[in-house]
Amino acid sequence: MFKSKERKAQEARERLVKESRAAGEAAARDAKNAYDAGETVFQYMSVISSARGEVVPMAGAFTTDERGPTKGGLGKALGGRYVPTPIGAIEREGWTLIDAGYVYRQTHAESRDKFLASGQEEAYSGQILGVFTFRRADASTM
Repeated sequence: MFKSKERKAQEARERLVKESRAAGEAAARDAKNAYDAGETVFQYMSVISSARGEVVPMAGAFTTDERGPTKGGLGKALGGRYVPTPIGAIEREGWTLIDAGYVYRQTHAESRDKFLASGQEEAYSGQILGVFTFRRADASTM
């Protein structure tokens, strides 16, 4: 049977909640291991957003958001439900966020000749990565 738009959206929200929880658990596990190993600085990197570009013959170049239901932000996509974030999970393991940065990583490029015109049409795919640096909460006593 065909699924309704509402059902598809609900399934996408549930999948996003599950993925967010799994990411938080993995980040907390890595942070705990670094803390137990005596590290004073911990760095966490995460994909914030992904986009896929493609060139369609005779139509042009287009870019689409690959995270579909997250357009407008995580809170909106989840209908206001609370989901633990990886950053909060890391801080609960004894770390304090000291810096956050963002970088674009190109993953693919595609180009084609324009139809009945000179030049090229190009489309790029890539990800925005968040790079978060933490310091041990008790580092000042070390």
